[in-house]
Amino acid sequence: MLANCASAALVAIVTGVSARRIDGMAAADQLFLSASSATRWHATLCGAAVAGLLSFGVRALRPREGRTGQAETMAHSQLVRHALLNGAAAAQTLAGVGLAWLAARSEPPHRHVTSWHGCIGMAASLALLWQLAVGLFLRYCLPEASKRRLAVEFLHAMGGGATFGLASVALGSGLFTDWFLRRCPPSLLLAGLICLYLIGLRVFAQIWEHYF
Repeated sequence: MLANCASAALVAIVTGVSARRIDGMAAADQLFLSASSATRWHATLCGAAVAGLLSFGVRALRPREGRTGQAETMAHSQLVRHALLNGAAAAQTLAGVGLAWLAARSEPPHRHVTSWHGCIGMAASLALLWQLAVGLFLRYCLPEASKRRLAVEFLHAMGGGATFGLASVALGSGLFTDWFLRRCPPSLLLAGLICLYLIGLRVFAQIWEHYF
């Protein structure tokens, strides 16, 4: 419940700050494909993808308690939910990355996408695509209950944790870029980092409990 509340709070912070206008902003800059609008949508899409869809995608696989108190085997519906949420997170993240490149047209020489935030975000995007490919390989190419499948499943889970960690670092560093600092007091951004920490703590605790 705490992780869910933190997810909602962080998404609200990112989207709320993204919706704010700079005083004196030209009307032409409000167009969807303008640099400032592209940056706002980049922040909104990527923030919601990491704090919302991606974290819930991992949490979708948490064990359920049966009537006897024993954890049930992950049902097919959980796997479908996991795949759909992570697929949506990947699509939303790629859309956000594309908008960041669009916004970089007015930033010589592409300052945002070549910063640490941009490089880590790109690495996280590529890792997310790799995770989707491994998940599809698990689903359609490996027989159930084989040793090879269990090994790949373990690597997929560890890769998922690493991917979420990379995406969280990218999101956390993005909160303290000039674009956010011009629009938001540092105290609110610090609250966003705390929310991100709570989400990550629950995600990594679930992976630890399941595999170690």
